[in-house]
Amino acid sequence: MLTRCCSTDTVILAPALSWLGVSLCFYTCVLVSAQLLSVLFLLVNVVLLHRLSLLVLDSAPLSFLSAGLFCVASPAATFHLTGLYSEGAFACAALTGMLLRERGAPPLLVALCFAVATTIRGNGYLLAGFFVFDAIQHVRRAWMDKRSHSSTLAVSSSLPFTLLHAGLACALVAAPYLLLQFYLARRFCSAAAATAADGAAASGAPQPPYCDSTVLFPHVYAHVQRQYWSAHLPAYGHAA
Repeated sequence: MLTRCCSTDTVILAPALSWLGVSLCFYTCVLVSAQLLSVLFLLVNVVLLHRLSLLVLDSAPLSFLSAGLFCVASPAATFHLTGLYSEGAFACAALTGMLLRERGAPPLLVALCFAVATTIRGNGYLLAGFFVFDAIQHVRRAWMDKRSHSSTLAVSSSLPFTLLHAGLACALVAAPYLLLQFYLARRFCSAAAATAADGAAASGAPQPPYCDSTVLFPHVYAHVQRQYWSAHLPAYGHAA
């Protein structure tokens, strides 16, 4: 069977389908590969979630239920099955980091996984909350131990190192997000950069509204979410 597509006479034979005698053009191969990659991420994420649930819930039935619900009731599964989207890769990196954390892996390795997730999707910086939680738990345990020994100290001497490690881990997780915002600010809010990129003759062209931000640098991500997705706190109570 010969399939000609994309309004061209060039037909590329997909090696994986050659034994079936199916010929696909380049763009069809890309679409099929993207779909297969999305399904592969779905399968990997189901396995990761099941193993993570076994460690956290300590219940095989509940772990199986959580993995099953992820397949049929999670909005993320829709993205996995309908085409190539960043959700699958993001979930894979995030779940890998969570699983490593539960298994007692070094915090740096966990932070690297979370940083990869943040690189894929901007909201991955929220994964830094795991390190904040661990630091709070460490402080709480240290305080309880000192109190049980009738000590006048409220926290252990390791508290500064714990807070330092947590801060470094959080910085590593958030670094891709912050670097992207900094790059976008330099790219679109610098008059010289905008003139060089667009070839505009007038340097006094109006800048985007997010360039007037009062923070360290313009928050382009928040502007896009608010402007094009209505994803900001006051909008959640209103219909799109």
